[in-house]
Amino acid sequence: MRDVTGADLAYQVHPGHAELVDEVIDWYDGVAAGLERTVILQIADEFALKRPDGFRFRTADEAGPEAAVQAHIAAWAPSTYTAESYEWVRRTPPYRGDLHVLVEAADGTMAASTIMWLDEANKTAEFEPVGTHPGYRRLGLGRAMLLHGMHLARAAGASQATVACEGAPGHSRARSLYYSVGFREFTRDVPLIKAGS
Repeated sequence: MRDVTGADLAYQVHPGHAELVDEVIDWYDGVAAGLERTVILQIADEFALKRPDGFRFRTADEAGPEAAVQAHIAAWAPSTYTAESYEWVRRTPPYRGDLHVLVEAADGTMAASTIMWLDEANKTAEFEPVGTHPGYRRLGLGRAMLLHGMHLARAAGASQATVACEGAPGHSRARSLYYSVGFREFTRDVPLIKAGS
């Protein structure tokens, strides 16, 4: 007999279901609890390799309303967003909790979030809003979340994605983030202002 002090996991997930890696890792954490755990990734597993260490993807359906509200308030503080605000969002006809992605830090903090609004008729998903907790910015979470969201959107039937971005020079980081995952400028809003008489 010998004491087992560690565990190794090598896995394969079908490329069309890359998001299942979270379920595989959760299962592994459960069966190997208390041991030092190692996960061996294949170099072709771009989905897992692009995820920052110590974080995991959750959907609002999985994490629950409190986590979804926490993620929103943290990303857009100061915010007047409440549980009632979120309930209003949830009642909006195209809202789907399985397309509302959260990034959870190891300590349970909701570090980033986005909602994907699926237009089934046009096979388009719009990312709105997209935000990251100030304490977790510049770690690659937004990029990883967008890539993960694109996989979920494709699985839900979307063939293209859109995102609205303030294009002013003061928002160059957001624009750079969206460009880094393949978005390109499609159109610009032009505000028309009429002076009061």
